[in-house]
Amino acid sequence: MSKLKKEDGYAVVLAFIMLLVLMIILTAVFSLVSNEIKFVSHARDSIKTFYIAEAGLEYASSFLSSLDLSDDSIWNDTDDDGYKELTDLSEVNGIVTNKKLDSVVITNINNNEITLKSTAIHDNGLKKEITVTYDKISNGSDFTNYSLVANGNIDLKNKVIIEGVVDDDHLDLDGDGIINKDDPDANNDGIEDPVNSIIEYEDEETGVISYYDTTPDYYGDIYTTGFVTEKNNTNLINSSVKDLSTNDDLQDIVPDMYASVSSQYEDEIDDSDGSNGTFYKNTIPQNSEGEYDFDDDVDVVYSDTDLEFKNGDIIKGNGILLVNGNIDFKNGVNISTADNENLIIIANGDVTFNNSSDFSGMVYASGKIYIKAKVDVQGSLISKTAIEETTISINNGGNDPSKIVYDNSYLKIFENLGIELPTIENEFGYDLEIVSWQE
Repeated sequence: MSKLKKEDGYAVVLAFIMLLVLMIILTAVFSLVSNEIKFVSHARDSIKTFYIAEAGLEYASSFLSSLDLSDDSIWNDTDDDGYKELTDLSEVNGIVTNKKLDSVVITNINNNEITLKSTAIHDNGLKKEITVTYDKISNGSDFTNYSLVANGNIDLKNKVIIEGVVDDDHLDLDGDGIINKDDPDANNDGIEDPVNSIIEYEDEETGVISYYDTTPDYYGDIYTTGFVTEKNNTNLINSSVKDLSTNDDLQDIVPDMYASVSSQYEDEIDDSDGSNGTFYKNTIPQNSEGEYDFDDDVDVVYSDTDLEFKNGDIIKGNGILLVNGNIDFKNGVNISTADNENLIIIANGDVTFNNSSDFSGMVYASGKIYIKAKVDVQGSLISKTAIEETTISINNGGNDPSKIVYDNSYLKIFENLGIELPTIENEFGYDLEIVSWQE
């Protein structure tokens, strides 16, 4: 009997040891599972917090693309000199719980680069910071994208119609120097009304496929560092005003186009005989009827002094009038261009229209552009100072207002001559390409 009790004692001890071992194993498993849960939860919270910080970058970059850093409703100045902080984070924080976007700060702007730091914090104290540097790629750096451009004020005192893109036929959307209506590749997209859409373009000769935006919504806009005075029913059609007067970083948007183009004709300008192929110096070729005729054989006419066109003068044809001085179109001057012809006027001074005119092309003035009569332009007016339309235009034109319709088909002249145009150094809009990423 005692022997049985002794064996029972061993069994109790053995059972206790087995139970203890089992408890140790269960405790280890529980601890392992608990740690794994904590690890997974931490990883999950880390990823979610990271995504919130990343969402902050995406949200902030949507405002950076307009370069409007002076808008206090979007960006606040921080204590650090030159830093800007995103004002309102509710758009991101309104869709998340247990974590928040703490801040998005511009830490550096250097030439074509801009750096953002986005910080997100979880309720458990976990913090994620992402610092990204973007390269600014202009999406509209060509000042020829606009109907009216000025480094100063644009004063429209009367009934003026500003019309943006009418149709794609007059635009070179694929960038090959040929406007769509003359481009055999232009209709490959098969889209009848491509407005602000990405389409696929295949070059018929090379088979290369590329993608481009069709008819960007800034084509034909008014673009100025001054202010636009709109009086007496000025009518904007498919056009809007980009007023950059409050942005100190964008106070010189118009490059010196006269200097750029004339420098590319330096040898011809210095040529003593005044003529070099399709280049004419201080003389404008005339046809048998006495008309100033920029025909197919005349590309560039250069004058080193002011030009004044008088009553009865007729200017026609396709080419560039490059003048180192002012140009004055007096009453009775007829500027006329036929279909598919464009007259480009580039003056290192003021350009004044005293007479009703109707032509296709572009007018650039390093000084002011004065419109003192009804003027209809299929193209662009660009001034390095200001554009002024005065009351005389109504007197001369009656109730028929001046009209500027955006059309960049004159660019084919620059393309054919191999002239490289300058671009706006600090553009209103640009795309962002990531060049560095640091977590």
